[in-house]
Amino acid sequence: MGEQRFLTNWKGLPVTDDPGLVLGDDEQVYLVLPDGSRHTIAGDSPVQSVNGQTGVVVLDAADVGAITRIQDATDFLSVWLPLFTDSTGTGLSVVVWNPNAPWPIASDLASPSASILSAGLATYNLIAGGDGWATVEAVTAAAKAKGANAAMLGTNAVLPVMGGYDLVAGDIASILLGFHCWSGVGAPHAHIVGGTKNIIAAGRLDFCGVTNGSATITDTSITAADLGARITSPGNLVQGTYITAVTPGVSFTASTNWLGVSGNAPIGIVRQRSVGVINNSTTVTDAAVVSGDNGSLVFGTGWPAGTTITAVNAGVGFTTSNAWTGTTGTVTAIIVPAQASYNAIHGGTQNMIFGGTAARASGQNNAVSGRAASALGEGNYVNANDATAIGANHQVTGLGSTAVGSGHIITPQYAYGIGYRAMPRNDGELAHADGYFATQGDAQQRKLVLRAKTTNATSTTLADQTGNNPVIAANSTCLFKLTVVARRTDAAADDGFTWQGIYRRTGSGAPSAIVAGTVVQLGSSSWTVTISTGGTSLHVNVTGESGKTIQWVGYLEVTETVG
Repeated sequence: MGEQRFLTNWKGLPVTDDPGLVLGDDEQVYLVLPDGSRHTIAGDSPVQSVNGQTGVVVLDAADVGAITRIQDATDFLSVWLPLFTDSTGTGLSVVVWNPNAPWPIASDLASPSASILSAGLATYNLIAGGDGWATVEAVTAAAKAKGANAAMLGTNAVLPVMGGYDLVAGDIASILLGFHCWSGVGAPHAHIVGGTKNIIAAGRLDFCGVTNGSATITDTSITAADLGARITSPGNLVQGTYITAVTPGVSFTASTNWLGVSGNAPIGIVRQRSVGVINNSTTVTDAAVVSGDNGSLVFGTGWPAGTTITAVNAGVGFTTSNAWTGTTGTVTAIIVPAQASYNAIHGGTQNMIFGGTAARASGQNNAVSGRAASALGEGNYVNANDATAIGANHQVTGLGSTAVGSGHIITPQYAYGIGYRAMPRNDGELAHADGYFATQGDAQQRKLVLRAKTTNATSTTLADQTGNNPVIAANSTCLFKLTVVARRTDAAADDGFTWQGIYRRTGSGAPSAIVAGTVVQLGSSSWTVTISTGGTSLHVNVTGESGKTIQWVGYLEVTETVG
């Protein structure tokens, strides 16, 4: 006789006398009934298989959740048995694993098409291939094996791993642990590890103006194609809210009222609308399609995985890379700009990641979008590739920019904010503040690195990495401190310069010098540095020599007040 295993009922749900248990060589399994009696399901029987997978128990839909626990026949130590979604989507499967293995994993199956739906605790309302917009937070006491979108995951896909309750996984190879969390279609390899009401989805994030108790939301990024789109903001919008009316570039109307505080807030948007399809055809009718939808991914139970829009006839329809395999008629299509892959939320509550790849969030009320973007803390909005927010209430939308502290607004690229309520104005700038008088950035210090290379005697302006000059804000007074170092790279020659001055800018007018200052040359070359203004900025002008390659680097400190 091999190792004995015992199975018991789950949360009082009925069990089946013949669940099609599949045993390995010389294994025996008993069903432990509620009265404590043991019922033999199978004895020393030949090895069986289901869908080519040995060591698997398959329950039909009526028996979902019936089996959860096994007990060792010798010492009655209890462990919880993970539940797996069958690759056919017809029910749940339970692995009877190798007795030498300490714990079952998906690779114990003959094929990878399995989803652990329970591990460690009694669970319920776990849906693989589900529509998180409709089902999450609708808690029932029934375990669920699959949702309406399960067919989109494919028959050979690595399905999600889930533990907790009220979880909906919309795409393949995801791990969801916690409560009231979901990942969307188009967001494979999503990881939500702990916490509650966290979301990972494909789509986009818009920063909107909201009013408590109102369905009218201002959004300068909204377009006509967003009509009917699903929208979400954990804790602020009722799950399943969608856009009912649009004023492009201005605002939209939601199907439910905003429940959070008034002000500005990020909202996740996924375009989902009715389109006309024809069996075995790549032609789709869509009155709301716009040219910007070209290249977007299309999801629906009749489109193969990886289907994209390859051509657009704005206001009429589009062509897809794969033919529709369902019946001819009108269906709902989910249209997202790009797949959101390998994103992760590490605990906390009410965090969301929309779009991007390898984005991260942890804490509470963080919203992240972008490749390798991340937020750690509370209330941060990060919407740019490689951008980071650490602390609270930052708005970071500049490529590669970083906010540390609280309340920074960063729109330039590769900029850095520290302290409290800083606002960089140039690319690559470090801004430091400790609060403000009336408006963001009206009491701060800014530090910039400027550069240029010359090979002639023509005046050249030092600028940031995108070619912009140091900004002088409207209604501001700025004290500038400048150091410049110059070095020939084709011969041995060097020089250095310093300067400081005070400039004022009234309203939207041009800046003017209050103290023009004098440039001090530290070396003896014939090279020069001069200061001027142009438009709304300070100009640092350098002149070298003809036929000589000179690299110029300037470091500018700006102490400014605005008001």
